[in-house]
Amino acid sequence: NTLVELAKNNNKFAMDYYTESVKYNTGTILFSPYSLSTAFGMGYVGEDTRGNKKIAKIFYFGEDKNKFQSSFKSLRDKINNIQYKDDIKIKTASSYWICYASQRVMRSYLSSINQIYNTSVYDLDADIPIDREQKTKLIIDWIETQTIPIIKNMVSPGGLQILLNTIYFKGKW
Repeated sequence: NTLVELAKNNNKFAMDYYTESVKYNTGTILFSPYSLSTAFGMGYVGEDTRGNKKIAKIFYFGEDKNKFQSSFKSLRDKINNIQYKDDIKIKTASSYWICYASQRVMRSYLSSINQIYNTSVYDLDADIPIDREQKTKLIIDWIETQTIPIIKNMVSPGGLQILLNTIYFKGKW
């Protein structure tokens, strides 16, 4: 089963990440392997590069990019269909922010990340040119909306392109 394989690989990454994190952090560590894999998976969808091969290795995505993309889309759909079952709420969202008109992005890439990750694409210079602080505020507002607004002021001005993934979970452990 490809979903089981994907989950096992995501758990391998989580253990690797946690093992490395505790070497440098003595406090509480909280992270979502799903969110990290989603954000880097959106990058992985792009052209085949040496960087993509490194991402695939670190995150255990495997060599078959199409299989990975299909599996991840199925996983995302399953997670988002859990909504409101047994007092559990899970909400995931992904977005890609193009902050400057000089940043050209292939339409096929945008179509792929929308199809696999249900990613909203925001081209901030295409519609109405705005300054860096206004762009940052739009991104912060999006994050707050997606996290019902638990996470505030998550980004600071400056990125050329930003891939974001949020996950909101409310339920009994």
